[in-house]
Amino acid sequence: MKKFPLAGVVIALAASVGVQGIAAQELLVNGSLENTSATFVPDGNGIMQVSPGTTIPGWTVTDTTLRFWATTNVFVPKTPFGDFAVDLTGYQDNLFFAGISQTIPTVPNSTYRLTFWLGAYQDNPIYAGPMGVSATAGSTSNSFTFAPTGSGAKWGRFWMNFSAISNFTTISIRGALSGGGDYLGLDNVSVMNVTNLPALVITNWARSGSNLQLTHTSEAGFRYAVQSRTNLVTGNWATVPNSTNLAVSDLTQIVLTNAVNGGPHQFYRIWQLP
Repeated sequence: MKKFPLAGVVIALAASVGVQGIAAQELLVNGSLENTSATFVPDGNGIMQVSPGTTIPGWTVTDTTLRFWATTNVFVPKTPFGDFAVDLTGYQDNLFFAGISQTIPTVPNSTYRLTFWLGAYQDNPIYAGPMGVSATAGSTSNSFTFAPTGSGAKWGRFWMNFSAISNFTTISIRGALSGGGDYLGLDNVSVMNVTNLPALVITNWARSGSNLQLTHTSEAGFRYAVQSRTNLVTGNWATVPNSTNLAVSDLTQIVLTNAVNGGPHQFYRIWQLP
């Protein structure tokens, strides 16, 4: 723990929580769910219905039929991640939900991160959230709910870490909830090995007047917030107002306005948001 006196105020930079990612290898085939093998055969709506046991390039469809959407479909929902996405409600809508799965090579006892995005279209009640899925990676499972607010197309990012127990791990994502009943968007799925990536830490600080600038390790595309408390051992960590940011590189700088103001000493940490 490093403590720095700043004009009578002790600023302590606490060890932070999370995992930071730099360049890591993508392990999934066609995580963006594109038409990489030119197998997309659209119906009159610009959608392809795909049955269980058949494939979207890289993926096997499970449970029931899903809809493979192109951006040229006659309906409104679109993906910001390329030209294609899947809709886990299928044409049967709200009665059953589909899933997709893929088996990847893994190293036992290594830690991996699964990330994916869920989509909704809030301007049409039949396409609106909340949206929910269950995700399984080997022996690790979790449920995720996307409850967007506001209007228009909305996409939310979700992730979970898992430890591999064999040389191959099956990744599965299955639909569980569609608020509107006619749409449950899924796209931009990724799995990366995060075992040897450095910890999320505050690497530097600088003072400018009463402001404090912190530099911390980060992963592009993930959101972070600065949290503080006055005692390192007890008390609740509170998010510093206006400190949440979206990382665009491996290092992120955040300025805490009027942090050096003659008040009690503070301990700071960086928190990676879901």
